[in-house]
Formats: sequence, structure tokens, C-alpha cells
Amino acid sequence: VHLHRNLSAHHSDDVLILEARDRLGGRTWSSNVLDHKFEMGGQWVHWNQPHVFSEMQRYHMGTDLEDTKASYDLNTLIFNHDGQGAEALSNPIEILKEMDICAQDFFDVDGQRGRLIFPQPYSPLLNIDHIKKYDHLSVQDRFNEISSKHSAKIIALTSSMIASFGNDDPNRVGFIDALKCANYHSIFDFAITNIDSSSGTFIVSFINSNTIALSDETIPSLIKVFKKDLVPSTHDLEFTHVIGHDWILDPYSKGVWCCFGPGVMSSDGYRQMSKMKVTERLWMVSSDWADGWRGFIDGAIEMGAKAAWSILSEELSS
Repeated sequence: VHLHRNLSAHHSDDVLILEARDRLGGRTWSSNVLDHKFEMGGQWVHWNQPHVFSEMQRYHMGTDLEDTKASYDLNTLIFNHDGQGAEALSNPIEILKEMDICAQDFFDVDGQRGRLIFPQPYSPLLNIDHIKKYDHLSVQDRFNEISSKHSAKIIALTSSMIASFGNDDPNRVGFIDALKCANYHSIFDFAITNIDSSSGTFIVSFINSNTIALSDETIPSLIKVFKKDLVPSTHDLEFTHVIGHDWILDPYSKGVWCCFGPGVMSSDGYRQMSKMKVTERLWMVSSDWADGWRGFIDGAIEMGAKAAWSILSEELSS
């Protein structure tokens, strides 16, 4: 959308958006369930995200933020490791302090808290030699390196937090990726199946698709499993609903935000992927290869702005 807005503002031709879903925004989406609005994706923004906040200031939304409290009265942490059952940890403040120390050790792989590897966050490949030095590591590999300095419980708790950067097993999440952590028309409900430019004219083929994903619903059996795994038997809590959206099975997302595995950032494939122009007349743009907040709203705006500027600059120079 950002790309189309910028092109429309500086281009005499109309800009057409083809959208497979029935809405704009991708994973940034709110859904009304049980007469309440729930965030299914894109819930949090922060002033450390420059492109998002630039847009919020542009549209006078700076006062629309609401603070999210991690906990109003943190008395207990629930710990369930290796399927051994939920355990209530009664000293959460001290545990969080130990987890913070463990996380600092985890990220301080270069003795400079990662700044030697990423001296400039929005130029991720600036120090490629140091990236290659550590890119083979997974999150689990790095925790194995510091395991003698912390208890197994603290390692497990901190690992679960950091692995959530990629919502995957710590062995599959790359350590480097964890370190780095209008004039337009719109056609909705059309999924693109093919783009053919062999005749000199772009022919976009698509099929009408009214069903975009699994419905958001409450499954009684899921609630029982959720309670069994997350609530100790000593706690009398009754779950009535579990609200969510399965982004893995969503046909147009096929997952949550992008997180690279070991070895990706130092590969030739990553450098090729970062090139937006793939043919003479086709540009591929996605937040999944943004330089900054990859896979997030901020990364999507970043890539839209870069693509619009590149396309307009090329037209002006031709």
C-alpha cells in the first residue's frame, strides 16, 4: 500500500492493487469475536520502528497508542519443560533477573553486545565477515556455548523467549537472526496464479477465492489441552475460550513473520533475495527481506518506500 501511494503521488498513470484477501494489511488484522475486537496480528508498534512512527505522525495518530502491561501483579511464572507438566515458580522477579543476565550473555557473542556484527542495524551486511563467523550457529548452539554459566531451568526459560523470535525450535532459529531482531484501484478476493510477460504485456491470471483461511473459533478439546499444559493442578483456573488465527495454514501467509535459520544471512541466496528488481519490468517487494524490521509492519513500509523510490528514479533517468 505504501508503494502504491508513493507511486500514485508522482506518477501520471493509475496504480492497480490486486489483493488475494478481502482486506489490506496482510497479517496486520483485527477480528471481532464475542463482541470484542481481538488483534490477530500486528498488535504492537514501538517508537524504535521509524517507518511505522513516521506514518503515525503523518496521519496524526501519535496519541492513539495504548501501553501493554506484561503483568499487573506478577506473582507466579508457569514453567513447562519437555512436557513434564506445568510447574508454578514462586519467585518470578528473581527468575526474570537471572533470565536477563542469561540473555545478555547470549547476545554478547562478540564482546560488544553484537555491535561488531551489526554496527548499523539498517545495513545488515555491512560487516559480512563477522556475520559469516557466527551465521552457522542456531539459537540452541549459542545456548550450548553458555550453558555452564547458568542453570538448566534459566537456560530453558530464556531459550523459549528468544526462540519465540522465530516461533520455532531453537535448533531451527538462526542465532544471527535473533541478534539482529492516492490514485489507486483495488481488487479484493483475487488470488494471483500466474504472471506472464512473454508477449511484452503483463498478463496477470487469478482465481476468485472467497475463503481465505481457517475460521477463528474455539475448540473444546483445544481448551482442555491448553489448560493441562499451561496451568498447574494447584491453580483453579477455568478457560472458556481460546481465540486465535492459524497463520501457518493461512494460504496467503503460510506462517508468521520471517526468521532465518542458520547460514541464511551469509549466503548468496540472501544477497540475491534482497535485489527487488528481478526482471526488466518486474519488482518483488516483501517485508520478509527488509533491512530493518524484517517481517514486521515497519519492514513492509520500508520496502514499499524503497521500491517506489527505485522505480521512480529509474523512470526519471530513462
